[in-house]
Amino acid sequence: MASSCKTKGQKNTMLTLEYLYYTRNKGVIHRFFGGSTAEGTNVKDSDIDKMIVASNITACKDRDQSNKIEGQVFILDTSVCRPGFARLIPVKLDPNIKTIFNDHGKTIDDMLETTEGDKTFLSSDKMVDFWMYFLTKTKTADTPTETSRHGPSATAANLDIYGFIKEKLGASVEQDFAFGISLYKWPIDGEEWISRERKHGWPSPEFIEKITKLKCHVVAVGDKMSPTSSLEWRVSFLLQERELIWNFNDTQLQCFILMKNILKKFLHPIAPEELSSYHMKTILLWQSENNPQHLWQPKYLLRCTVNCLLFLKHCIEKRHLEHYIDRRKNLFSYRFENHIFKENMIKCIEDISADIVAHVLQCVEGVDLLSPWLDSEMKVDDFLQLCREKLDSRITTEFETYRFQLEYYHKGRGFLGVNIETVLADFKLLAEYFVGFDDHKPTTDIEDRFIEAVRMFINIRIALTYLETIINVKDNTVKQQKLEKLQKFLEDNQNIDALSGKLYLATYCLRLQNSQKVISIIRSILDSPSQNLLYTGHCSKYKTIHIGNGTATQLKGLPNPFDHKKKYLSTAQDVIFSRADISLVPHALKFECTFGNAFLIHPLVYMLYLAVISTECDQEAYMFMDALDSAVNEYEGTFHSFRHLNILGYCYFYNGDLKKAFDCYTKSLMQTVPTGRQNVALIHLIILMFHVIKDRYGEECIYKRQ
Repeated sequence: MASSCKTKGQKNTMLTLEYLYYTRNKGVIHRFFGGSTAEGTNVKDSDIDKMIVASNITACKDRDQSNKIEGQVFILDTSVCRPGFARLIPVKLDPNIKTIFNDHGKTIDDMLETTEGDKTFLSSDKMVDFWMYFLTKTKTADTPTETSRHGPSATAANLDIYGFIKEKLGASVEQDFAFGISLYKWPIDGEEWISRERKHGWPSPEFIEKITKLKCHVVAVGDKMSPTSSLEWRVSFLLQERELIWNFNDTQLQCFILMKNILKKFLHPIAPEELSSYHMKTILLWQSENNPQHLWQPKYLLRCTVNCLLFLKHCIEKRHLEHYIDRRKNLFSYRFENHIFKENMIKCIEDISADIVAHVLQCVEGVDLLSPWLDSEMKVDDFLQLCREKLDSRITTEFETYRFQLEYYHKGRGFLGVNIETVLADFKLLAEYFVGFDDHKPTTDIEDRFIEAVRMFINIRIALTYLETIINVKDNTVKQQKLEKLQKFLEDNQNIDALSGKLYLATYCLRLQNSQKVISIIRSILDSPSQNLLYTGHCSKYKTIHIGNGTATQLKGLPNPFDHKKKYLSTAQDVIFSRADISLVPHALKFECTFGNAFLIHPLVYMLYLAVISTECDQEAYMFMDALDSAVNEYEGTFHSFRHLNILGYCYFYNGDLKKAFDCYTKSLMQTVPTGRQNVALIHLIILMFHVIKDRYGEECIYKRQ
């Protein structure tokens, strides 16, 4: 469900990832997320949009402005372009200032093109070709990336082998890259938007002022109807548009999602090339500005959706949809030229508007809501009762009851997304992240608690990554001093959540063979006061973890809101390791480090595994083993269940129960073979086989030739 809870979580995540990328690339390039994924309005099969912006290159409106700018400078030339487009004339090119091109055997001069009239412009076409080359040299995923050019944008496609993005194993993930240059100041194209008269107060004057402080860009997208398209650049308000969507309330967001689903299900089959989700976004922005704000309430959702459809119909009839910020630009230019397509589209919109409930119910993915609506003879109370009886309870759950939990859930998922990227950093890069976060906050728009949690995870990774260096120190006195400082550093940063931070500390202790400390940490978790934690990871479908009074179990649904009258909700994250952690992690996970860049483990599975291999009490070991077995079987049904089975299998192997170990490994393989994923269970099975042969026939038979 689209909600402001999700968009706020996405805002934290996107802004943090953008800052980390900028730091990682030494300030040479920015990467901005755009479109539905960044906004938190993505629907099934949504692509990921990104804009790459090279530093030290700026475009401005005239020479007066150019004199105030350092680096490579271009002037916007709109003399022969339609509204929203411009050519870029070089006015100041300094060969002593490095750009991204220098790192790849090019200079900015190689991106220029001289026309027949001896005029020189920055070629948008050459720029796209360069970034295509850049993407082919940049590894962005565990699977091979296929790079292709689709018109003015470059598309990088790879498989989502972990299900992190599409929540479907092996799904193709397409990332569309646009390539931009920063504008020195707010462009003429958008000046009318700033001073526009607004009858209903949206956006507010304060919000408009905030919007105008965000950078505008030109992107390497020419006007496809222009003879000089390869030299033209399109003015982009990506940062402003996503900020506007982040400002939407729940009803605006849900209306936007409905419009996109209506587009996909009913309008695209008529004329797939005529309308896009960007048109739906523009419709929502205009409707938000031109209608009273009191209309954007849940009880008026369908009314708002009909209003949007009727406005869309009007724009199609006139073949004119103004860009929301630069209203001189008609987004329907050269569209709906086919009269039959146009009339069919108008008729379809009229039909949807006349029976909005039936059509909206068909837009809910994976659930048949139309049948109970028809069975109830379109009586709302009867319809809701049928839904309660026949459908998953989440269909009729009161959203507002769980708003508090959902806010924490989406922030937690965003935090996990940042951590998955952070865990891949080496010590040098982590140190750069540390300095960056310590010196200044990336942006005032990221929530303080989110930034603090990210900073703490970076500190945990610094400690764990640096551990091996300290272990190799020869002077025992110096080594012990450093280890004590490192442990104190970990302890100071362990409260990133209720579980995983403590488990990273336990991993550190286990690496130093301090099993007693590991058990002490685990007992402190299990013996804590009884509480329900909100689980925000990927490794289980259950969203509540109950800990306390010596036990740890999972519960269905979100934590009961009546159990949490405090203003803070404790959460639990997945434990994350990377391939660089092979010397750090316990034995069952060492092979996992060799497959893929990073992997996740459910915190309860990892905690119980640490308990099994660390306790010296046989009775306690059996208790932990039973709990681990139950936990692993409970967590089946996710994309990471196979790894839990490998851990359980190792524990049975460790305890001498080879039959159960064999069953776990084979069950694990059955979960991954159909999707073609790599699985270390095969290695574990080979080791188990050699162990059986050695026990039965002795070591000689392994090496003896017949």
